This record gives sequence, structure tokens and C-alpha cells, in this order.
Amino acid sequence: MRIRRAEFDADCADLLRQDGDLHSSDPIPWEHHATWVARNAEGELVGIAACREDRSDPTGIFLSTCFVAPAARGHGLQKRLIRARIRWARKQGYLWVWSYTAAFSVASMRSLIACGLRPSRRRAVPGYVCWELPLCSKT
Repeated sequence: MRIRRAEFDADCADLLRQDGDLHSSDPIPWEHHATWVARNAEGELVGIAACREDRSDPTGIFLSTCFVAPAARGHGLQKRLIRARIRWARKQGYLWVWSYTAAFSVASMRSLIACGLRPSRRRAVPGYVCWELPLCSKT
């Protein structure tokens, strides 16, 4: 599978609609996200991931959307998408990344842990487990 940085397009919107868990009462426009897509060997869109600057602390990045199509799950694609966003955040000079998962989303939690994120002590989102990863020290 090939992962590349992308602009949000109709293909991404179609894939996101397949994920019934995505919702927000205060959505952030997609042009304020950095987005990646993954396509299989046939060119079909099988994954999407996005991140955006944290609203409360512009030194950090929030790993927002990460969706892998059911047929592509179980092959490490979610971890590859997480790592792509972490690499990008480092190159941009951000000091940390954070995300959250539903407490029942064991696969997502395992992927975040495998990519270096740990439970957050400074973040709380009711009903979710928050994760963070420092990228560098403030100088």
C-alpha cells in the first residue's frame, strides 16, 4: 500500500462517510488539516488520516481522523498513517502530538502505543482515553 500526503477531495469524503463514529458539534474545516491517503495496489482508497494544530496550544498537533477501510485492516496501515503524521509534525517543528480513542478501541490504542504515544496526564476528553507524545524539548 502506498501512503501520500493529500488534499481533501471527494474520495476522502466518501471514505469518511463509511465511518459512523465521526462526528463533531464544532467541526474544523478540512483546509486546516494536513491529510494523508493510502491506496492499495489497485489504486483504491483504503485509508485516510489527518491532523491539525491544537486549538488550545499551537505548539502541538492533534491526530484527528484515522480511518482504515475494513478490507485493509490488520496489516499495520493504521500505524503507518500515525507515523506519517508524527514525522510531518516533527518536520514542522511541533513540540508534541496528542490524540484520543474510545476506551473500547483496543486496536487503535495498540497502534498509538506502538508509535510511542502514552496515556496523557494533561488532557481529558470525557468518555475517551487521551494519548500524547513529546516530539522535542522546548529550548
